[in-house]
Amino acid sequence: MFLIGSGFALAGAAAAWFLLPDKAPALDVEDERFRQLLLDSGYAADSLVGETLKDNLKFSVYEFQRGALERQDAHRDRRLSAI
Repeated sequence: MFLIGSGFALAGAAAAWFLLPDKAPALDVEDERFRQLLLDSGYAADSLVGETLKDNLKFSVYEFQRGALERQDAHRDRRLSAI
């Protein structure tokens, strides 16, 4: 059984290697097409792509988690004071 399965795996790998075209994606072209799609749809593409996205973030994940823990502590304190 193992030999039959490995034979199918090798045949599939050989077929993929020789029959599928080696087409590397042109990322610059795809990025420009996506940016144009965003502009055509009414989105401000400059604020959504690249490093400017980091500027739009209000806070980091660490700050978000710290705030969630502080809210959780405050809720626990309110619950304990009601007892």
